[in-house]
Order: sequence, then C-alpha cells, then structure tokens
Amino acid sequence: MEAEAPKAGPPGCPPQPPRFGRLATGPVFHRYTGTLGGERVTAELGWARPDSITGRFYRWRGGPEYQLHNYGGRQGPFRLSVRYVDGPRDQDFGTWRLWQVPGLVLRGVWLDSAGRRQSFALREDYRQGARYDIQTLTVSGREPGLTCYSSSLTRDYLHLRDTLSLGRRHLQVPTLSARKRQLLAAFERNGDTSYYLSVRLNDFNLLSYQNFYELYSIGGGRHNGFENGLLDLATGHRITLASQLQSGYEPMLRRLLTSHLRRDFGKEPAAPGQSVKSERLLDLPTPDDVSFSGLVLTGAGLEGSYLPEDIVSVLGPETKVYSIPCPVLIPYCELRPLVRPGTPLARMLAARGLW
Repeated sequence: MEAEAPKAGPPGCPPQPPRFGRLATGPVFHRYTGTLGGERVTAELGWARPDSITGRFYRWRGGPEYQLHNYGGRQGPFRLSVRYVDGPRDQDFGTWRLWQVPGLVLRGVWLDSAGRRQSFALREDYRQGARYDIQTLTVSGREPGLTCYSSSLTRDYLHLRDTLSLGRRHLQVPTLSARKRQLLAAFERNGDTSYYLSVRLNDFNLLSYQNFYELYSIGGGRHNGFENGLLDLATGHRITLASQLQSGYEPMLRRLLTSHLRRDFGKEPAAPGQSVKSERLLDLPTPDDVSFSGLVLTGAGLEGSYLPEDIVSVLGPETKVYSIPCPVLIPYCELRPLVRPGTPLARMLAARGLW
C-alpha cells in the first residue's frame, strides 16, 4: 500500500495545527501449527472479518514462504490464493480451500497450480508465538502560504496482547498519549510519511518484525527505508541480528546475498567456475542499535531488501527491477554455517530440523 503524494491546498489557505486521526486497529492475527501434505507447517492469518483474510505459511523443514489472500466471497468453501514473491517474479501457486469458517481449527486442501492436492489440518497455537494486532495512528497539519500542502505522518504499532500475562510489561505498546508525543516529535511538515509494519516471523519463541517507511516530500522525491526489530519471546528481551551470527560473518553473508540476487534475476557468473567472490558484491545495510535496517528474519530465511540502485550497481545498468524494494532471500539451510551456536536462532533451526 503506497501513500498518496502531497496535495496542494487552495491559494492563501490558512495554517492547520497538528491534529490526530482516530487510533485504528487492523486485522487480528491468528497463529496456527499443524501439517500440510504430511509436513509440519506454521500459518498466520489476519482478518477483521473472516471473508477478508490475508496471511502466510511456511514449512518447518525449508522451502519458500507463501502468501495467502482471500478472493472468493461467501459461496462455497473459503478460498485463499497462494502466492510468493521470489526476487522479481510474483508467482501463482493455486488456492487453499477451507472447509469451514476460520476459527480454532483450519481444515481444507491446497490445490496447487500443477493440479496436485495436499490436505492440511492446523490448530490455533500460541505456545511459542505471540498474539498481536497492528494499530495505526496519524497526525496531519499544514503550513501557511500562497500555495500550501497538508502533510501527514502515519505509523503502525505492534500491539502484543499477552505482555501482561507473561510479565513482559516493557514490551507493551506505548500509551496513546506517549504515541502522540512521539508522532509530534517526529512530524515534519514537508510531505507525507508512512510506516507500514509487518510481522515476518512469529515462531519458536522468535518474533521478527519490519517497518517499511515511505516519504513523499513536497516538491517531489520519494525515499524508502526500514526499521526492523527482533524479540526473544522466551526471555522478553530485544536482541540484535548480529548477536545471532558468528563473528566475521560479513564477507560470507555478502557473497550469499549476491549469489541469490544473481540467481533471482537469472544471471550466472561470467564464466564456468567463476566465483562470486571476484564480482561486485552487495553491501550490507548499515547496522543500528536494534538490527540491520534492511535485513530481517522471515519464516523461510534471512531476507535482505534493496533499492533498484543497489541492484543495478551489482548486476549492471541493463537490469530491470520490478519491485521496490527488491527482496533477496537466503534460506536457513544456507545461513546455518553463519549462525552462532546456543543462540535463539540456532535453537529455532534445531527445532525445525535444520541444524
């Protein structure tokens, strides 16, 4: 979902002091575990109404992470389209057909694009995950002038529902008054800024989330970036991605990202046997005090997000980039040699049979 470009007001429009929109709560997310085609899977579905579902699922033992979206309506079984984004290609993988309205149990069949049928049976389960929803708050205002613009700042907040029962008060979402103070402090009347939050992993006592922000500045120009977070649900502590990896991981991680980038775009090394080490490598996003701004843990692996100029600098000016930002995924089976033993990430891989 993209923010609209700032709109000009009438000539001589008066100033508008900052004002807040109503706090909005989006879909409530439900976490399920069980089997699909005989394999262990985790699925997460969010809805405000059961006929407007969005979500994802992945297999514990590896493979891609799939996105689920409702498109069917109310007649017959609920149908969810199955897709995943793999580099520049958005692919269709058939439909999930649910036998009943989603609730404590999900049962149905996955009819994939090749005509294969795989039954699934999942149950709502939060033993190693968190209950959450996403809340949104907006502040808007404008400066006076002959031609003036209304600017806005919109931010999503991760609302964990069980923090009090778990004794994790420090993980509670800030109070509404605190959120308003934060937005006012960050609000600049130079365009429209939106922060879109998504949870990328909620399993095996790890919760990984990502804030993608877009800024449309007055007079033109668009800027994108990320703010990521990683929680150890077993302890309630915020942890860094760097703390989960072996020391000296940076060169190998850059080679893995570059190798998968080239594979996603169908570009092989220049000559047989040539190593990616001798080619231009993707840079790692700059770390901050929470995590790397463009690297995030997902259900399928470690994902790096890059802007078109980053991709072109490695693959050449003739490269066509179809998404902004462009995701590059390292599967956990390939990331494993870089994972530090004894960390929450290592424990997750062991529990999934990937260590």
